[in-house]
Amino acid sequence: MLLKPGSLQQRFLRITLTMLLLVMVFMGYALYTILVPWLQDQERQSALISVYRVNQQFDRDIAELDELAHLLAGSNSIRSLLGGAGAPAMVAHDDVDLWLVTDRRGALVMADGHLPGSDDWQRCDARLEDCRWLLNGLPSLLTRRAGETIFNPLNQSGMGGLNDRTFFMLASYPVQAGTRSEMLGRVHALRFIPKRWRIGEASRQAFIMSLDSSDAVITQNSAAQIVPVSSRWLRARLLRQGVVPGRTVELTASVSRSDLGGTLTTLYMSLLAVGALLLTTLLAMLILFRTVILRPITRLSDYARRLRDNIGEHLEAPPAWLQGRDDELGVMAREFQHLIHTLDERNAHLKALSQRDALTGLSNRRLLDRQLPRTLSLTHRLDRPVALIMIDVDHFKLYNDCYGHPEGDECLKMIAATLRDIFQRDSDLIARIGGEEFVIVLPDFDEHQALEIACGLCTAIKAQCMPHERSPTHRYVTISAGIAVSHPDEPLSGEALLKQADEALYEIKKSGRDAVGGVNASSSTAAIDALFDLHGTEHQ
Repeated sequence: MLLKPGSLQQRFLRITLTMLLLVMVFMGYALYTILVPWLQDQERQSALISVYRVNQQFDRDIAELDELAHLLAGSNSIRSLLGGAGAPAMVAHDDVDLWLVTDRRGALVMADGHLPGSDDWQRCDARLEDCRWLLNGLPSLLTRRAGETIFNPLNQSGMGGLNDRTFFMLASYPVQAGTRSEMLGRVHALRFIPKRWRIGEASRQAFIMSLDSSDAVITQNSAAQIVPVSSRWLRARLLRQGVVPGRTVELTASVSRSDLGGTLTTLYMSLLAVGALLLTTLLAMLILFRTVILRPITRLSDYARRLRDNIGEHLEAPPAWLQGRDDELGVMAREFQHLIHTLDERNAHLKALSQRDALTGLSNRRLLDRQLPRTLSLTHRLDRPVALIMIDVDHFKLYNDCYGHPEGDECLKMIAATLRDIFQRDSDLIARIGGEEFVIVLPDFDEHQALEIACGLCTAIKAQCMPHERSPTHRYVTISAGIAVSHPDEPLSGEALLKQADEALYEIKKSGRDAVGGVNASSSTAAIDALFDLHGTEHQ
């Protein structure tokens, strides 16, 4: 299917493709500059929210542990224990995995609880013979020194690493001796935390939380950091001050980017689907446009092209099937044909009006002004003269006053018919240039020939014997004529030639009418006036 340059089909296709491209570009721009950054920001915000929520939960858990340690530190049984009395009865608590009681030096006095991975609740008292399970399970917290078991993080509450698999939350509270400010020791409450766990359901976006020990220094500007690990994982990291001196706890939320990737993949596929749908729609619209609209328009344009290429030839009408359509194209075809006929008629009428005098059928002044310069040019190229005779009906106003304007029109028609009978060469031009003024252009006529034929014209008009009772010149209608000639050696313009003939006619009308006067346009000395007294000729 070839597309002609500049055709409606090409324009339609170009505009539609441009719109499709703009839509795709806009959608791609919106996807990459608005939607994708928004999704990535939501992903980062989700990771940050998760890590901050877990961190806040840790703070709440440590506060709860601290409250439990506070309650236990205020009990008389713990004071008695630190004062040398027997160990109190301990009760397991769901929020505490291990209780530790140390004296003021940090030496372990009692332990009650269970280690990570064990559900058995055990106790170690001051004898410490059976506390090896505790020493082996908490090597990073307990040390042996001078025959005593020492708890290292004596005066801190927070979090720390126990081993490669387990971390802990710790709350410590001092034990006071009654109302006195003397500190007898401390109570420590521990809760163990796995290093790695999962938040969220399998069907929804899941966060893998993990803890790790670090030697990074926490500053006032320390905040959660987003670390894109790979295209599949995004990591949010937050540092907490640890209970072990010189060590911090790194809280990490690893977010699967599968949701983002799936969302982007869905968006990409949707974008491709929309593009394919738009392209299919474009092709269907193009076929429909070509069949329903473009083909009739093409036929109509072919018809108009034939009219243009065959000026002067008659074309009956556009195709019948096109005119028979009931839609706008059929109306256009019928109106188009009607317009052509109307224009032909108007053009013919305008052409007649522009070139012919409506009353006499002779040429008018417009045609004379256009044709006279051409006649002068062509005739002078052949080295031949051009004569111009300007005639005027004598006392025509008195004729109209006497007989009326209709009779005056008939008089002018009679004079026009006489002129056509006398001047029958194809090169002769007869024009009516005013109410009762006529001009005859005669190529290849000199002064003598022009004067001779002008005298014959005056005789022919008088011979029509059209009565003119009020004429002081003659009882019949007569004319006066002025002659001017342009020679090739001294050519005159059409305007100058008309002016000389008018001057000659003016002189005739001053000296007497029913006569012919001429000015020799080729003479360089003076005007030559020739007057022919037709009255004397007639009486003789």
